[in-house]
Order: sequence, then structure tokens, then C-alpha cells
Amino acid sequence: MSVRLEYILPEFWTSVDLQGDVQIQARALAQRMTGGHTTDEAVKARAVLEGQLLSQFRNLAEATCELVLLEADPVAEVRTGTFLAVLPFRAQEGADPMDTLLAVASSHPGATVLEAGELVVLRTTEVQEATEGVRKAIRESADLYQIAVSSLPEGAKVLVTELQYLVGDPSHPDDWFMVMGRITLRDDKESQDLAEALIGLCDSVVETMRFV
Repeated sequence: MSVRLEYILPEFWTSVDLQGDVQIQARALAQRMTGGHTTDEAVKARAVLEGQLLSQFRNLAEATCELVLLEADPVAEVRTGTFLAVLPFRAQEGADPMDTLLAVASSHPGATVLEAGELVVLRTTEVQEATEGVRKAIRESADLYQIAVSSLPEGAKVLVTELQYLVGDPSHPDDWFMVMGRITLRDDKESQDLAEALIGLCDSVVETMRFV
């Protein structure tokens, strides 16, 4: 990776190096996420999941993402699909990344500065409704793979929380990177309380990041 980092992950998360063999990593993650069961249904579901993960990883790699940190096991028996994608910081030639950080902070009233040792971390958060997109993805998965997929109850809504972190060393303009995160949960109090907890978890992961 061009951005070499060390970090601390919760035990129910894992990392995927998008500059490595993503197919092997997708297969291993699908095995973990399906519990290694060998029934016909489990094998079919594992193959579907592996294909979905592989597609996601390749799309992220094409978007210059170098590393993905993601939930591998359920949280309180709920899979949220939470992940963090690490990308290079693309500043204009000769520009100071701190100027970009200050511009982002001024245009996002809810921007939050986090504690990260010698590094500066600024996090912005945006929440968007994604109900129709989720319903469409469920239908397409059921049709494409001919498997039963959990449906979204009538009237339920889905919210996607998009996180963006700008991270770097103010003394070294070249030592900067971005972290993009996504949390997808239903629009009800219990789910959104979980979303708040997951934002805190993502913050904690980013705060442990250090250059190596």
C-alpha cells in the first residue's frame, strides 16, 4: 500500500488489502460470515456472498481505495454492513491539506475533530434515505441468485450514514489520507441508537491509525 498504516480493530471486524488477492480474501471472509456450514443452502449462500464481496472489493479498488476495514461478525446478532475504506488524500498540487480540512470544517457545521495523537482527524457525517435502493437490491439478489432474501417490511425506511474522515500530520503535507465509512440501518429508534454507537466505534478505529 502507498499509505502504510497500523490500527486496532474490534475482534468482530477484519481488514482486506485491496492491493492483495481480493478473491482469496473474499472467499475467506464469506466462509467466516456464513459460519463454515456445509449444507447445500449454506454453500449456495456462501458462493453468493463471496461474489458480492468480490464485486464490492473490486469496485473500491477501482476507486483508488487501498484498504477496507469491515464488520465480519454480527453486532448483537445484527449485521449492519459497516465498513471503513482508506483512500489516498488527493490535494491540489502545492496545496496545504490543512487548508482543505479548514474549508471542509467551515462548510459542515456538524464536523467533529477527534483525538489521534500527533495526527489531526476531522469527521463529517451525512445521513440519507436509501429505502428504494435497498428494496431494489433485495429484489435483484433474489432474482439473480434464486435464493430467499430477507425482505424489508412494508412502511419501513432505511437510512445510510456516510462518514468522511480527513487524517494527517499538520507538519507533513504528504502524510495525509482519507477514510470513508458507511452504516446502513432501518429508520427506527433502536436501529439509529445502534448507528450512533457504530459511529463511535468507527471514530475509535480511526483514532488508532498511525503511519508505519
